[in-house]
Parts: sequence; structure tokens; C-alpha cells
Amino acid sequence: MNIQEYIGALQWRYACKKFDPNFRLDEECWAALKRSLQLAPSSLGLEPWHFIVAESPEIRERLMEASYGQAQVRDASKYVILCGLRSIEEADLLAHVRRTREVRGTTPEQEAASLEKYRGYSAFWENGRADAYIESQVHLAAGFAAGGAAFLGVDTCIIGGLDPVRYDDILGLNGTRYRTVLGMAFGRRSADDEYAAARKVRFEAGNLFSQK
Repeated sequence: MNIQEYIGALQWRYACKKFDPNFRLDEECWAALKRSLQLAPSSLGLEPWHFIVAESPEIRERLMEASYGQAQVRDASKYVILCGLRSIEEADLLAHVRRTREVRGTTPEQEAASLEKYRGYSAFWENGRADAYIESQVHLAAGFAAGGAAFLGVDTCIIGGLDPVRYDDILGLNGTRYRTVLGMAFGRRSADDEYAAARKVRFEAGNLFSQK
């Protein structure tokens, strides 16, 4: 992909309001989209999230009701619920350190140093700041996946307008370490989605960037 194609994919992307309910993503493309969620960046690499793919039509209908009737939840080829940890615990830091050892072969001394470093960042998720910290990471994953989908020609809609309490109940998350943060629909825009032809509204670059 050259630079023009890259910008073109980002320009083509929009928050799809109406999906083609008959379209189905092929398995290879869906595997790549899941991989984009797996490869999403997170603060300290902690990955404080879990992704639930809602396949059941019955669950999709209930989730649509809990999303204030947004039909994208029901009609998209795939609908993913992006969940975040309820808190960052010592066990989460240990899990990351151990996974790093599996992948990179780190030494016990390196592990100890990493663990101490991560503990030093605890101010980010203590004193009532955990929710905001974790939700920001989940939003990073959603944005990363939306960009990846655009490069593959797949439409998306990030669903923030939902009732997380009802979602947690429907998905059986009560009593678990995870809670609902966002939903994300993947598929193909309907031919009669009027928003697809709307010009993209963004502030001019001069309003957004400055130099010091």
C-alpha cells in the first residue's frame, strides 16, 4: 500500500450506520481483523481487555435493545464487545512479565526489574483512576482495529451508545474480572446508507497542529 492508498482508505472509512445484513466476511479476512485487535497497542503492553464475539442471533437482538435500538449490532457480519478489566492487579503484572519470558526468553533478573518498573506506574490505575485508564486502552484497540479494517475495505462502527450494565448481564460478565466498554460492528455498508456518500467533516490541519 502506497501513501495515496493509505490516505484513501482512511478517507473511505466512516462510522457505518446501516450494514448489509446479507453480507458475511470470509474467514481469512475475519482472522486478519481479529489479529488487528490482538496486535493493538496498550500502555505498558498490559492488554487490559477481552473481546467477545457475539454470534448468537438471540444475543445480538438483546444487545441491540441494550444499544438503544442501533441496528448495526444486529445487521453487521460480526459484532464484537470490547471489555476492560475492572481493576489492574499484581496478577496482571505478573502475567505480562511471564508472557514476556515465554516470547523473549527474559532472565529472572530482567523479570524482576520489569515487575518493579510496572509497579512504579500504579498511580495510573490507583486512587479511583483505574476505570479511565483501562477504558482509554480499550478505545485504543477499537481505533487500531477500525484503521486496519479500512485498509481491508471492511466497514466498521464503534458503538459507545450502549447500556454497559445490561450488556454485562446479557453476556454473563457479572462476577467476572471484565466489564463492557464498547461494541464494534464489522461488515459491509448497505447500498442505501445515506451517510456513506456524506463528505467527511474534519477541522483543517492548521487548526489541529502546531510547532514549538
